[in-house]
Amino acid sequence: EPAVFAPGDRDVVVRVERSASLTAVFLVDAETPWRGMEYSLIAMPSGMAGWMSSIGSPDRDGRMTVRWRSVPSGRYRLVAWIPDPRSEVVAIENLRVAAGRNCDDPRLSAIDLRGKVQRCELLIVGPDDRPLTEPLPQLSRSDGRGSAYSCMPAGPGRFEIALTTPLDIVVRAHGYRLAVHRAVAGKATIRMERAPEHRLRSAMASPSGTEFVATLRHIDGVVPDVQRTGVRTEQPVSWWPGVDGVYALELELTRGYARARVSAFEPTRIDVRTLVPGQIVEIVPDPAALAAALAKLKE
Repeated sequence: EPAVFAPGDRDVVVRVERSASLTAVFLVDAETPWRGMEYSLIAMPSGMAGWMSSIGSPDRDGRMTVRWRSVPSGRYRLVAWIPDPRSEVVAIENLRVAAGRNCDDPRLSAIDLRGKVQRCELLIVGPDDRPLTEPLPQLSRSDGRGSAYSCMPAGPGRFEIALTTPLDIVVRAHGYRLAVHRAVAGKATIRMERAPEHRLRSAMASPSGTEFVATLRHIDGVVPDVQRTGVRTEQPVSWWPGVDGVYALELELTRGYARARVSAFEPTRIDVRTLVPGQIVEIVPDPAALAAALAKLKE
């Protein structure tokens, strides 16, 4: 509990106690995706978590040790999670931790994860079948939000995912088309295709000390593709659309961290299917809208 002090207090005695520790041993095998899981110690009844843990690699017998140090005395709940979508795999309730001691609850000696979680290993390669490491692929959920998916790198171009049920994921890599894959238990290879390169350029120079930033948002499908890039007059910038179809365009004027929307410009939509590779799309801001955005930045 926090110590409360008032102005003028003297000779205040604050009693502290030695912290405790807790060690849990998990049983895993070659098919257990232990790297892609989370292990939490949760204080009861407050629900507070966040104590640092150290995770050791499994030994030859498949025993993996997780240790928590500097744990205050009290009652705790230990949970092994799949982080995305967040779901409990195993939980041990009502662990009692005494000050200055290691928790010796016998339930911590062999927590069995075997057969409870599925391991999916994805190898992501380019058109030449080599592991794609540059640019680094990004995985997200195919849920219309584009939120990043929690997974663990397992080598060049390899990712390990912990699953309880099959899951649709989206793979992104700069310069490549989006790939949608249904992740299931086992190993799979995802081959990425090069995206056509187009270029964006502003027809008007941004005011001194500012920059145009364009956001391109795919509007045709359920798989989100949103890209942001600075736009200049002197040098067109490359843009690789992840999917075919129509992209809505938004334009902002930025100065440092400040930003203001440019409310009128052309074009507001770009149909990728009408472009040829290398074509320059010129963005033309409306002068009045640009002046309004600049005025807002100065507020």
